[in-house]
Amino acid sequence: MEKHLRDAIVALDPFPDNTVFQDINEVYSRLKGQSTLADEISRFVRAWVSTDSASGGAGGVGGRGGLSLTLSTSSAYVYARQFALVHLKKVLKKSKVELIQLLKETQADTSQNATKAQKEQTQTQSTQALSQTHSHGLIDRLIWELVKLCAPHSPDAIKQLAGECLGEVGAVYPHAIAFSSRVQSELNPVHAGFRISNDDQISSAKVTILEMLNLYLTDSDVTVVYTASHCLKALLYTQNGLKALQVLNDETRKLLSPYTRQTHSQNIPPFPDPLPSVPLQTEGLWTPQNQDYETWICRLTYSLASHGVRDRGLRICAPMCLLKAEFAEFVFPFIILHIIFHPAPPTSASKSPDSEQSTSSMTRYLSRRIRHNLLPDTNTNTESTTLILSTLNFLRKQCLFSLDDEDSPSSSGGSKGKTRSDEKKQPKRFWDSEFWVDFDLLEVAKAAQRCSAYLTSLLYVELWCEREFEYPVLPECEEQEEKESGGSQTPTSVELCHRLLLEIYTNINEPDGIYGLQKDHSIHSLIRTYEHENLWSKTIGAYDMLLQQPHGSHGQLALNEGLLSSLHHLGYHQLEQIYLRGLASTRPRLFSSLSEFQYKEAWRTCTWHSDLLKHSPVSIQSEPEIEDTVHFGDPFFRSVRRYDSFHAGAYNCLRNLAEGDLPVFLKHLRRTRLGLVQDIGLTSLESTKSVYPTLAKLQFLSEIERAWGMRWGKEQQGGTKDVPMVTEASSVPPTLDLNASQPAIGALDAIKRKRIPSNAEMEQIESIWRERTTLMQNNFEIIEPLLALGTTLLRILERDDRLPGHLITFASVARKAKSFQVASNAIYQLKQKLGHSQSAAQDTLSWRLEESKILWEQGETDKAIIMAKSLIQLLKPPDDEVRDGKLFADTVACTGEWLAQTRAESSQTIINYYLNTAIEAYNEYGGEVCGAYFTLARYADSLYTMAAEKLKSSEYAATKELRLYQEKSLKLTQAALKEKPDNQELKRQEFVLKAQCQLDAQDDKRLQNDREKYLLQSVKSYLLCVAKGDDYDVRVMFRLCSLWFTNSHDPNVNREIHASLADGSLQSRKFVPLTYQVASRLSSTQQQQQQQQQHTTVTSATRTRSSSSRSKTTTTTTTTTKKRQTATKTPSSRTRTYRGRRAKKEEEEEEEEEEEEVSIIGSDESNSPVRFQECVTHVPKTT
Repeated sequence: MEKHLRDAIVALDPFPDNTVFQDINEVYSRLKGQSTLADEISRFVRAWVSTDSASGGAGGVGGRGGLSLTLSTSSAYVYARQFALVHLKKVLKKSKVELIQLLKETQADTSQNATKAQKEQTQTQSTQALSQTHSHGLIDRLIWELVKLCAPHSPDAIKQLAGECLGEVGAVYPHAIAFSSRVQSELNPVHAGFRISNDDQISSAKVTILEMLNLYLTDSDVTVVYTASHCLKALLYTQNGLKALQVLNDETRKLLSPYTRQTHSQNIPPFPDPLPSVPLQTEGLWTPQNQDYETWICRLTYSLASHGVRDRGLRICAPMCLLKAEFAEFVFPFIILHIIFHPAPPTSASKSPDSEQSTSSMTRYLSRRIRHNLLPDTNTNTESTTLILSTLNFLRKQCLFSLDDEDSPSSSGGSKGKTRSDEKKQPKRFWDSEFWVDFDLLEVAKAAQRCSAYLTSLLYVELWCEREFEYPVLPECEEQEEKESGGSQTPTSVELCHRLLLEIYTNINEPDGIYGLQKDHSIHSLIRTYEHENLWSKTIGAYDMLLQQPHGSHGQLALNEGLLSSLHHLGYHQLEQIYLRGLASTRPRLFSSLSEFQYKEAWRTCTWHSDLLKHSPVSIQSEPEIEDTVHFGDPFFRSVRRYDSFHAGAYNCLRNLAEGDLPVFLKHLRRTRLGLVQDIGLTSLESTKSVYPTLAKLQFLSEIERAWGMRWGKEQQGGTKDVPMVTEASSVPPTLDLNASQPAIGALDAIKRKRIPSNAEMEQIESIWRERTTLMQNNFEIIEPLLALGTTLLRILERDDRLPGHLITFASVARKAKSFQVASNAIYQLKQKLGHSQSAAQDTLSWRLEESKILWEQGETDKAIIMAKSLIQLLKPPDDEVRDGKLFADTVACTGEWLAQTRAESSQTIINYYLNTAIEAYNEYGGEVCGAYFTLARYADSLYTMAAEKLKSSEYAATKELRLYQEKSLKLTQAALKEKPDNQELKRQEFVLKAQCQLDAQDDKRLQNDREKYLLQSVKSYLLCVAKGDDYDVRVMFRLCSLWFTNSHDPNVNREIHASLADGSLQSRKFVPLTYQVASRLSSTQQQQQQQQQHTTVTSATRTRSSSSRSKTTTTTTTTTKKRQTATKTPSSRTRTYRGRRAKKEEEEEEEEEEEEVSIIGSDESNSPVRFQECVTHVPKTT
C-alpha cells in the first residue's frame, strides 16, 4: 500500500511555492529524489494525458483535445495547474545541457524510428506507451501537449505559460515532415484508426457526453450546473443513455446515480425553463465571419439539434450547446452525421415560403450551406473552417465505411445471386452520396490550405483527380498565354489543381515534390521554384517583371512583400531600406502595410529612434487581417496569419531592454508571446512546418527575456547556474495575471540596476547558442533571425568583445547555407568593428580564414588561395613559432585542398608542404586529423588514377611500340657497328638511339613508380583516415576495397591491409556497409556449390537404385544366364570403378580450389594473388 501511495505522490504535479505547502513540498522532493529532465518531461506528459483520460478525451473530431474542456471548468483547478507549467519551465531552464542532448537525439532519431513509431501507434495505454518512447517521441509528445494548451478556449494564463515552455524548447528538427506517428494519431483521438458504424459512433459519443456533463456539474457558473443537471436527468431517462452509463467506470456511475430514473415512468422530463427559438433560416446562422466563433458554433449546433435531429439523446443536449462552445464543437459532427444517415422531414418551425429547406432535404440543405457559406474564401473565421474540415473528414470516413458494409457479401446476401450486370457495375464512392455529390473537392482543398492543413489539402486534390479522371494522376496543364495582368480571368480546374499542389509542396518539408509539378511554366510557378531553390537573384527579376504590370491592392502588397523578402535573403539591407523609403513617399498606404519589414530592419541595426518608423501606424495592439492566398519567402511571415506584428513586438521588447523600462518591456513581451500562442492554437498540427517556425519565434522571445536578467537582474554567483530572468517571482501568479493594467513587479524597481554580464554568464549563453546553431544549421531561414538577434543582444549588453566570435559563426553558417552575401555582410561588420587594426590579432586572423572560404565558395579561387597563403605566413613567420596552432592547421589544410583541386602547384609541393604539414599540425595542436588524412588520400588517389589511366591509354601503347622499335633499331645498329667499327654515321645513330631508349626507359620507370607510390600512399592514408574517426567510413571503405581488389597482386597493398587488420586499426565493423556487395557475390558461388552437391547426391542415389534392381533380377535366372551375368559383370564393375575414381578426383580438385580461396590474406610466406573471397573471412568479425 505504501509503495502505491508513494508512486501516486511522485506522479503528482509539484505543489505551489507557498509557505502553506512547505512541509508537503519537502516530503514530495524527498520521495521524488534526483530526476533527470527526461523523467520530468515524462511525468508532466503523463499528468496531462491522465487529465485527458479523466475528461473522456472530449476533443471530438473538431476540437483540439479535452484540455480546453477541463481547463475551463474550474478556476481553482486552472490556478493549480499553472504551477505545473511553472515547474516545467524552471526545469527546462536549469537543464539546458540535458535539453540539448535530448534535441540531438531527436534529430538523430527522426529518420530512424519511423518503423518503431508505427508500432507504438497501436498501443492504447498512454502510460505504457510513454515508458517505451525514446527521446524523439518524448520531445514530440511534450510539444504536442504544450501546443494543445494553446487552443482558443484555454485561459490566457495557461496560454502564456505554455508559450514560455515552448520557447524554452524551441524548434526541434525543422526537416521533419510530421510529428511522430503516435502523436499524429491524436489528431482524431475518438475516431482515429477505428472502423465503427454510424450508430456505434453516436453511441460512443453519448458516453463522452455523459462524462462532459458530469464535469460541468462542478463548473463555477451556476447556469452551466443547472443546465447540465437537467440534461443528465433527461438523457439517463432514455435507453441509449442508460447503455452509455454502463460503459463508464464504477466511480462515475455512482456519481451519476442520483440522476437515473427512479420510477417506471417512460416520459422524459422536459426542460423546466423555456428555450430560445433559433430556426435554421435565422440570419447570420451560417456566417461565422461576422461574429465571435464561440457564439456562432453555440447557436448553429443548438439550431441543428433542435430542428434537424431525430435522435432524442442529441436533442436533449441542445440546451447545453448554447452555454459551452467546446460541448457544441464536440456534438456538431455527430449531429451532421445523424442528419445525413437518418434524415428527418423539415419541421414546421423551420419551414417558410422563402426557405431553401422547404424544397430540399436536410442533407442537401446542409451540403449547400457548407459549400456556399463555410468553405469559400469569404469565410475569414479560421476556427470555423478548421471545424468544418474536421467534420468533412469524419463524414468522408463514415461514408466509406457505410459503402464497404453495403458492398460486403454479408450485407448483399452472398455472391450466389449476382448477375453479370452487377459484376460490371462500378463500385460506389463516397462522392456519389447525396451529401457529397455537389461538393467541389478543390474548394475543400483550398479551404484546408487557409488553415495550414496542407496534407489534408493534398488528400482532397488527389481525391479530385480520382473523381475526374477515374484514377489519381496529375492532369496535364494546357499551354495558355500568361494571365499575369491581375488575375481577372478565373483559372480552370486543372490550373487550380496545379496551383494548389505547388502551394502544398512549398509548405511541407518535402524538398523533391515540387519538381514533379514542372508542367506549368507560368511566372508564378517559376517564382515558387526559385524560392524553393533559394535562387533569390532570379526571384527579384521575376517580381520586377510582375510589378511592371497593373495589379490590385492585394496583388501589389504580395508582390512587394516578395521583392522585399528576396532582398532580405540576399543580404541587401541598404537597398531594402531605400526601397521602403521610396514606398513611404510614393505609396504611403502600401508602405504602412509593409511595416514588419521596417521593424525587422530596425531591431537588426539597433535603430531605436528612426524617422521612418514614425510613419508606420502598426502597433502591438492592432492585428489587421491580411489575406494569405499567397505566401512568400521568409517563414517568419509565411507562418503568421492572424498575428502579423511579430517584428514590431520584437522591436519594442529590444528597445525597452536597452532602455530598462520593465513595465513596458513585460507588456510588449507578453502581448507578443500571446499573439504567437493564439496563432499556433489556430494552426493545423498535421505538418511540422506549420508549427516549428512559430516555435523558433517563441525561442526568440525567450532569449530576449533571458537577456533582461543579464542586463537588469541580479548577478548569479559562480556563473554556472541558471541565467537569471526578470526575477524568481516573475514565474508565479504576478506573471499569470495578464488582465491587470500594471504588472505586479513589487520590489523589482528597487533591485533594478544596469550591469554588464560577467564572462561566466556570457560563456554559458554562448555555449547554448552554439549548440542550438549546430542543431538548426541545416535550415538557415529559421536560424538566421536567432543569429541576428545574438548580434543585437551583444550590442545591447555592451559585450562588443564577444561580437567577433559570434559574427564568425554567423558568417560560417550563412556560407554553408549558400547565402554568401549575408556571410560577407557579417565579415564586413567584423572588419568595421576591428577597424583593420592589429590589436586583437587572433580574432583578425580568424575571420580571414572564413573570408577566404567565402571567396572560394563564390568562385574566386585565386583570391581565396592568395589570402590563405598570406594568412599562413602571418601565422608562422620564418624562423618563428606558430601563433595559433589550430588556426594554422585549418588554414594549411584548406589551402592544400584548394591547391589539389585547382592543381595550381606541383603534386610534390602540395603533398609535402601543405597536406603533410596539415596532418603534422593537427597531430601536434589537435583538430580534425581524420579530414586531413582523407584529403591527402583523395589527392593521392586522383594521382594514382591518372597514372593508371595513362598506362592503359592508347598513347602509352603507341609510345611502348615506338620504344620497342627503337630498341630493336639500336640492336641492329650495334650489330652493324661491329662489322663496321669505323663508320661515323652508325656511331652517331647508335648514340642517338641509346639516349632515346634511356630516356624512354626512365620515363616508363618513373610512371610505374609514381603509380606504385601514389597507390601505396592513398591506401595508407585511407587506412589512417578510418583509424582516426568514423566520419568518412562510407566513402573510404568502398574506395579502399576497390583499390585492394584491383591491385590484388601487389604485395605492398596486401601487407598494409593485413597489418591494419592485425593491429586492430582497421576494425571489422568498418566492413558492415559492404555487407550487401559481399553477400551478392558470395551467394552465387554457394548456390553453385550446393547445386553441384545436390546433383552428385542424386546421381549416386540413382545409380545405387539401378544396380540393386539389376542384382535382384539375376538371382532367379538359369545357369546359362548366370554365365552371361558373370561375363557382363566385369565391364560393369570396371565402369563403376572408373566413375568412382573420376568423382573422387573431381571432389579433390574442388577441395583444393576451396583451400586456395580461403587462404590467409597477405601471408608473408606466399605471395599468391588475393581473391575477393579472402576479405570475406574478416567481414563476419563485426563487433
